[in-house]
Amino acid sequence: MSARDKLLGQFRELVIERLEKIGKNLMKLEGGPDPESGKAALRELHGLKGEARMMGFADVNTLVHEMEELVRSAEKGGYALQPQSADALLVASDAVTVMSGAAQGNPVELPRLIEWLKQRTDAERQLRGLAPAHPPQVTPTQSGTGVIAPPPPPEPSADKSGLHGRPADTRPSAPVPPRPSALPGTGTGQPRFGPPAPRRPRRRAAFASRSRASRL
Repeated sequence: MSARDKLLGQFRELVIERLEKIGKNLMKLEGGPDPESGKAALRELHGLKGEARMMGFADVNTLVHEMEELVRSAEKGGYALQPQSADALLVASDAVTVMSGAAQGNPVELPRLIEWLKQRTDAERQLRGLAPAHPPQVTPTQSGTGVIAPPPPPEPSADKSGLHGRPADTRPSAPVPPRPSALPGTGTGQPRFGPPAPRRPRRRAAFASRSRASRL
């Protein structure tokens, strides 16, 4: 075994250890304000972010940074997290295990997952009367004024796992309303690393629930 392989093994063991601690603290924060648990989660996330950078896992570093920002956005309320934010963090935690090689799983939709975390960060900040950390993009117009560009619509799924885009329907018949995206964890039994379908924002991610149950 080379020195690099040995370091990777140690790093992946540390990833699992840190994420277990983070998961336990997130469960407490979902239950209500807990400054000590919030600070403990931030310490673990910050350490994991630095270790990922040193080992050359740039994508893991980026993802953990957004997780850290989401937890920090709830500081004003004693780090209490809304259920949707806790779900996003737990799904991101499982994505980190896959991206670091500490566990096997479906490919991670990193851009969508990062966007989900950013949306939850802004939601937590607005709940506490703070300005969004990620304001909407403004597109310049011919008159010189700006219009807020709407967020891009989610890609519809083509299979039960919801991991691929559905091809456009070119038939001349009347348009058919789009079907909602598959929920995480349905169909193939594998998690989907991305935000839940926008038409059902209040439904908890099944995969995140399974992740939470495994940490109890």
